[in-house]
Amino acid sequence: MNKKIRTDAVDHLFDAILCLQNKDECYSFFDDLCTVNELLSLSQRFEVASMLKEHKTYLEIAEKTGAVIECIEEPSEAVPGADIIYTDVWVSMGEPLGAWSERIAALKKYSVDSSIMEMAGPQAKFMHCLPAFHDLETEVA
Repeated sequence: MNKKIRTDAVDHLFDAILCLQNKDECYSFFDDLCTVNELLSLSQRFEVASMLKEHKTYLEIAEKTGAVIECIEEPSEAVPGADIIYTDVWVSMGEPLGAWSERIAALKKYSVDSSIMEMAGPQAKFMHCLPAFHDLETEVA
């Protein structure tokens, strides 16, 4: 969990939510607290998270919820505050050597290194699909 949200104000909010006893109290509480768009956005995000836990595809989720799937190409925009930094292989084992230099050149800006992890923050974890192939330039195996 993101430690940035652990504040006295958020604790106070959660305490208030935990006191609500039924849907009518929830509607009244959130009607006072949020605009209609804020509440609809929050409920959409909750539905998306639930569908992800059910292993629904992004297309299924977008069709059902109207959520927008956004691909961010610039790591410096995508990484700050992330809890998980995940990368996949750039070139699969068994691909012809000719594909390697082209693919590596195209994907080099997506390298995960210490500067990327620093942008994410100390809470961030790094994940990679395995098995990993380490070439001659690998510094840490």
